[in-house]
Amino acid sequence: MKNVWVINNSKYGNSEKLSNDIAAGLKDKFNVKVGGIKTINPEEIAGDNPEALIIGGRIIAMNTDRKMTKFVKGLGTYFEEQIPKIATFYTHSASWKERFSKGMKKALEKSTCIGDFCQDILEVTIQGQKGPAAEGQEEKIQNYIKLLLEYLEE
Repeated sequence: MKNVWVINNSKYGNSEKLSNDIAAGLKDKFNVKVGGIKTINPEEIAGDNPEALIIGGRIIAMNTDRKMTKFVKGLGTYFEEQIPKIATFYTHSASWKERFSKGMKKALEKSTCIGDFCQDILEVTIQGQKGPAAEGQEEKIQNYIKLLLEYLEE
């Protein structure tokens, strides 16, 4: 079974919950591990030789979480080969704007270990800063999981 990592930098638990939801949707077809950047070491991810990395970012003050982008930029020093597939998701409490994801996109482009980048992203609206997810987000999450299954099996 192919290894897939779902990583996040959750403050109030929303990105972590979403990571676990995504992992649950992929676990029948992939060996999925979930971790927060505060507790996992990039060497652990690299040692697992993942087929895919799914990155969850928070949108803070209309920008991608800087701690997550720094983590992603630094991944290249731990990998000898590229991670074949990369996908992203975001949690936010404002009206979604495509520019919110530009910081992560730039970080991924600068990392030397990034292979194919899934152009479809998941953005989940959170109620206020602390959440939970706003009503109506569950269908969006389930559709993204289906899309990920197709993307990862290509």
